[in-house]
Amino acid sequence: MAVTTDRLEIVNILVAGEVPRASAEALATAISEHFARAASEDELAQQLNIERERSDARFEALTQRMDARFDQFQTQTDARFEQFQAQTDARFEQFQTQIDARFDQFQAQIDARFDRFQAQMDARFDQFQAQMDVRFAQVDVRFAEFETKVYRAVAAGTALILAAISVWAAFG
Repeated sequence: MAVTTDRLEIVNILVAGEVPRASAEALATAISEHFARAASEDELAQQLNIERERSDARFEALTQRMDARFDQFQTQTDARFEQFQAQTDARFEQFQTQIDARFDQFQAQIDARFDRFQAQMDARFDQFQAQMDVRFAQVDVRFAEFETKVYRAVAAGTALILAAISVWAAFG
């Protein structure tokens, strides 16, 4: 909510305090315009809370998406592993006399493939994590910039009020 001021009342107070009328009118206009644009502390706090709630909601949504993707990946990996296990069991029964010789070779190939797959998944997850860290850092920077603007506006308003009080006190 913008703060309203009575420009004529400010001019009369300043003139009564022996401030020249032209200076009083200029100062009253500046004060009126500033307060007309300035937001109250409640509005600023409310905007800050809204931004925090939005950030929290976005973080929660992101967490849910990451959990869902991880669950999907886990399900796919389990299904592939089960399929692979079924194929291995069938071959073991079919080639029982040959399986002992081939098992060590096959196991080494599977381990190597799994290690490559695991390394790829770790790299993809790390890349995704880095992207999310960058995004959260950007949100933090934007939030800090907003907070700085809010504090500057409040400080400017306070300084203007103090200046007006000082002028009034000096000539009052």
